[in-house]
Amino acid sequence: MDKTILMIQNISSMNAHERLELIHSIKVSEKILNYLKLKLQSLSIEILGKYKGNIIELMNSGLLEGWCWQTTESAIVFLEDDDYIERGNLKFGTHKEYWHSWISFTFQNEKFIFDPCLKTIAEKDIYYY
Repeated sequence: MDKTILMIQNISSMNAHERLELIHSIKVSEKILNYLKLKLQSLSIEILGKYKGNIIELMNSGLLEGWCWQTTESAIVFLEDDDYIERGNLKFGTHKEYWHSWISFTFQNEKFIFDPCLKTIAEKDIYYY
């Protein structure tokens, strides 16, 4: 999907799954993914002794959901000093809120969101929309 088309969608009644599908329909550059892989290659995460691996592998497997604060807190130290963790309620549909944290980072002077727990890497304005 084109970004301009995405930004005019009526998302007010969409649930979490529908909104994430919409965000994921805008592919980010392979350069951004490679940048994050390089920055985070030394970060290994273990979850309750059950799962252990690189953050990108665990993200792609969907194993980080529910561990947003611990994951972002661990990952941020591998990124640049101007990158930061954000926390707040993500709002889905008319009433559902999801207390969450994600990372805001800059790549080639553009703002992006890295949300490993919701398997998302997106332009910041798209994520916020």
